[in-house]
Amino acid sequence: MMSNLHSLPKSLKIGNQQIKLIVGLGNQGDRFKRNRHNVGFLILDNWVGQFNFLENKKLNCLFYKLGDVLYAKPLGFINNSGDAVSKIINFFQLSPQEILVVQDDLDIKPGDFKISFDRGDAGHNGIKDIFLKLGGDRSFYRLRYGIGRPQNKLIKVEDFVLGDLSSEELEKIEDLKINQIFS
Repeated sequence: MMSNLHSLPKSLKIGNQQIKLIVGLGNQGDRFKRNRHNVGFLILDNWVGQFNFLENKKLNCLFYKLGDVLYAKPLGFINNSGDAVSKIINFFQLSPQEILVVQDDLDIKPGDFKISFDRGDAGHNGIKDIFLKLGGDRSFYRLRYGIGRPQNKLIKVEDFVLGDLSSEELEKIEDLKINQIFS
C-alpha cells in the first residue's frame, strides 16, 4: 500500500469536533495482515504508510503524529484494543469525543463506510473492549468500514473476519482517502 503522507492534514474535524486520535483496529502479525478484521490497520497504513509508525511499549501501540493528530495501531490482538486506547487517552489527556476508531463492520456492504458516534458495539469485540476500558463511555466516533457477511451461511463469522480480503477489496481500501472522511 502506498502512503499518502504528503496529503495528510495537520488537523482534522468531524463537523465541529476536533479529532486528535485516529485508532485503527487490527491484529498484529503477518498472518493477519490482509484479514478483513485488519481493515483499521490497512486504512491507517494507506494514509500514513506502514513503515512510518513507531512503537511505543508504554502506550501499547504503534503510532505516528502529525500536527494535532495522532494515528495509532494497538499492539496485540484486536479484542484487547481498549488497553492501548485508554493508555493513549490518559497519556495525552484526550476526551473520547476527540477519537475516531477505524474498524471493520459486517453489516455494511464491502467497500462502503459509515461514520457513527455513541453507538453500540454490534458484536465487535474490539469495540466492546474499548467500551470496557473507557468505563462504559461510548461517546467516540467510529469509521465503520464494510466487509459484508459471508455469503455461505456455513462459514462462521469468526472465520470470515479472519479470512483474507480479495485484491478488489484491497483496492477499495487503497482508494479511500482521508479527505473523504473529514470536513
